[in-house]
Amino acid sequence: MSVPDEVLQYAEGKRVVAWFVLDPGPAPDHPTILWATSSAMGLPYDFDALRVFVWATRHKRYETGYVEHNARGNYPIQVFHNPPGFIVTTQNKQGVLTPHKFVLDANRVRRAPVL
Repeated sequence: MSVPDEVLQYAEGKRVVAWFVLDPGPAPDHPTILWATSSAMGLPYDFDALRVFVWATRHKRYETGYVEHNARGNYPIQVFHNPPGFIVTTQNKQGVLTPHKFVLDANRVRRAPVL
């Protein structure tokens, strides 16, 4: 499967290295999508940006529900569906890995404590 064309236009010249369906979404054929992108090859981490796309039924288009640049993220990205959300592990400047949990609340992405 490939990234839907409706969201691929937002890649901004970066390479999509992972993408997931977080939630079926409010409209058929328009799920909520999480993707990770990388700006270059050979980085000491797997991806450097995250973005969640949500379908805006009012505007009939995808919109950004969450974006994080300079993420310095490492695989795996864990996706869960009840409630919808994901866990990513990122590095700080010293290289220490820290997991971060996010949950989808309607069209909003909120940080949640990692248990």
